[in-house]
Amino acid sequence: PATREKASDKGETTSSKSDKKKSEESNSADKSSGDKKAVAESFFQKLAAHEDVNILVIGDSIGAGIGASDEANRWDNLLRTYLQRKYEASVNIQNECFGGCTSYGTYVHLKELTQTNPNFDLTIVCCGQNDSDDGFSQIYEALLRNVNTGIPRSSVICILESTQKDMTDRMETIRDLAAHYHAGIADTITAFTKNYDSLSSNGFYPNDEGQEMYFRTIANIIDPLADAGNGIKIGAADSVKLPDPVNADVTEYDVLTFYPADQLERTDAIRYTMTLPYTDSEGAVLDSAAGMLGIEIYSPVGEHLVTCAIDGEILGETNIINYTEFDEARYYNFGSFTAARTIRIKFETEEAADRFTGLYVSSAG
Repeated sequence: PATREKASDKGETTSSKSDKKKSEESNSADKSSGDKKAVAESFFQKLAAHEDVNILVIGDSIGAGIGASDEANRWDNLLRTYLQRKYEASVNIQNECFGGCTSYGTYVHLKELTQTNPNFDLTIVCCGQNDSDDGFSQIYEALLRNVNTGIPRSSVICILESTQKDMTDRMETIRDLAAHYHAGIADTITAFTKNYDSLSSNGFYPNDEGQEMYFRTIANIIDPLADAGNGIKIGAADSVKLPDPVNADVTEYDVLTFYPADQLERTDAIRYTMTLPYTDSEGAVLDSAAGMLGIEIYSPVGEHLVTCAIDGEILGETNIINYTEFDEARYYNFGSFTAARTIRIKFETEEAADRFTGLYVSSAG
C-alpha cells in the first residue's frame, strides 16, 4: 500500500499514526495470505485447510486391496472415507497397483504415469513382496527418487508389508531408504504381529480387519502431521535438492525409454532382436546402447523362461511368473549392460513370445 511522507521531526500526526496502523494491518494481512498460500503446497496442510487432495497408490496386490470382501472394505477406500469425513475435504485416490508387480514394475509404471498426470499431493508406495533381494535396494531407491523428480510436490509414505511377517532384509531396506529420503513409514508388519492370522485371509492377504489395520496405520502417520500443519516431503527440506544416493548407480534410472516389440526384429518364433545401429519410429538413430535393461510381457499363466543376450553373450535369464487366472503385465530388470551390436530376447515358448511387449532402457540421460 502507498505510504505518506515522513512525519515532521516534532512527531507523527494523528493522521500519520492512523495511516501507519492501517499499513501495518495491511502488511500483516498480506503476510497471512502468503502463509495460507504456502500452506496449500503441502498435502498435510491442504487437508487441514479442507482443500481438495489427490493421492496416488502404486505397487502390488497388497496395495490393490486384494483380500477385502468388497471394494468398500479395501484399505484405500476406507482411508478416503475417513479423510473426507475428518477434514471435510474432497479426497481423490488413484490406485494403480496390480497383482504380481515388483519394485521394477512399479518404477516403470510410475515413469509412465508421470508423463501424463503428475498432479498428486501424496504418493503411497506398496511393493517389495514380489521382489528378490538381488538389486532390490537400487531399484527401490530409483523408485523413490523418481517420485520426487516426476511428482515434485508429492509427499511420500512407504508401506512395510504385513505379508513379510518379519523385518526381512527387503523391509529393512525400505525402512532405511524411506528414512534417507524423508518419507513416512507405515509399518504394518508390527501392526499385524500379535494377531497376524486373525487379520489375514488364508494366511496371506489382509482380510477386512486387516484392511482396516492398513488404513489405520497410514492414517496414524497423516493425522499428526495434518493437525500440526506440517508435512513430510521426499528429498531435502527445500524440495529441490535430493539427498546423496545410497546406491552409486541409481542415477542410471533417471531416464526411461521404451522400444516396442513390434518395432524389433522377430528373428524366429521365440526370439526378438534389436540390431544396432537402430532407428526408432521417430527417425532417431541409436548407434549403441547402455544403461539398465528391462522387459515387459503380458504374461500367460504359469512360469516362462526368458533369456537376454548382449552382443552374443548371455546377460541373464529369469522365470516370468504369473499364477493368476488371467494374462497380466510382468516386468523384469536384467540390470546393467552395454551393447555395440545386438540385444536379443529369447522366450521358451511361442505363446510367451507372442505376448512380449517390448524393451526398456534406463539411463542417466
